[in-house]
Amino acid sequence: MPADDFITNTSRFGISICPALNNLNSMLMLSFSDSFANGADSWIEHILNSLSLEEKKEIDLIFFGLYHGVIPENSFPDFDSYIEFLETCDPLHLQSKILKAYVEKHNKNNGKYSDYAYSEIRDEVLKSSENYLSFLSEGFNDTDFNIETEKEAYKLIIEPEKMQKRITSLIIDLWDKYFEQNWEDTKTELQSFCDSFNFQILNQLPRERIITYMTGHDLPKKKLDYLLNCGSKISFVPSLHLKGNYTKILSDDRLCIFFDPSAYKYRKLNEQLGNIDELSLKLGVLADSNRLKILKYIAEQKETCSKDIMSDLNFSQSAVSRHLQQLSMAGVLSERRQYSAKYYKVRSEYLQNILSSVSAFLSSPIE
Repeated sequence: MPADDFITNTSRFGISICPALNNLNSMLMLSFSDSFANGADSWIEHILNSLSLEEKKEIDLIFFGLYHGVIPENSFPDFDSYIEFLETCDPLHLQSKILKAYVEKHNKNNGKYSDYAYSEIRDEVLKSSENYLSFLSEGFNDTDFNIETEKEAYKLIIEPEKMQKRITSLIIDLWDKYFEQNWEDTKTELQSFCDSFNFQILNQLPRERIITYMTGHDLPKKKLDYLLNCGSKISFVPSLHLKGNYTKILSDDRLCIFFDPSAYKYRKLNEQLGNIDELSLKLGVLADSNRLKILKYIAEQKETCSKDIMSDLNFSQSAVSRHLQQLSMAGVLSERRQYSAKYYKVRSEYLQNILSSVSAFLSSPIE
């Protein structure tokens, strides 16, 4: 993913809007919408209701039967660059991506193909439709794939150039008809969410709680362990088309977990401010005259950097750095990096929630 999309970059976790994968995830929801307990948002549902039966079959064929050929393994700064890659890459590359992903899954489950060269496996698997379906059944449960869809997928996999054209044609059509304008309408909101994200919380949480905290879902231990260990980097990606759900895409060695930012905001405030110990820590950060001066200065300037704070308030660099770090960790400041400087903005809504939580605590019964 493009480095300039990242708001933070910890040793293991990051948050990004990822334009190429964000839009691909929304497209994939057209095929996997039945798996969401509460459905997708109204915009995705509107697209689904607008599609013809043939269009739905094509979407299932490409996004389900040829899934691993669709998911990019490289970084793309925007969706147009991803489409250009699809149009110009070697068709055999797409074929090998699909088959190698299946071989890797097989080997994780039973190791049947671990001693074979990929070329040997490919030749045997692609010899016939029966061999291909048998190959799939060895790595997946019968409920995990549709036989008719996979039969059609096989016809394309054995003709890579034809497969490439079908994949590209569908994605361009969806992008032009629905997704390009929607992306233009929503990317600012997504970027704003990333800009205001208090990323220090990821470093404060135990490793096994981070995915549950971001998605709002208590994952079974086996699934949680898999997600935490399947890639060297996990990127959390806000998606406006999820309704309290989460989805995931594994791209190369990076796992992208998509979550509903509106559900996250609501949950995070309740978790942080509903706990008396957390609330007292945040009030303790505010209970300092110098930090309040800095907070007031930033609010007046709308957004500023540490250099201006040092100059206008006559504070030392070490003092400003210390106070800004404490205010950011308390969640009352958002950060964004521009070149080598960090710019800070007051999170007014979050401050208001702290004050509201104090009022709610004072009016609640003593436990």
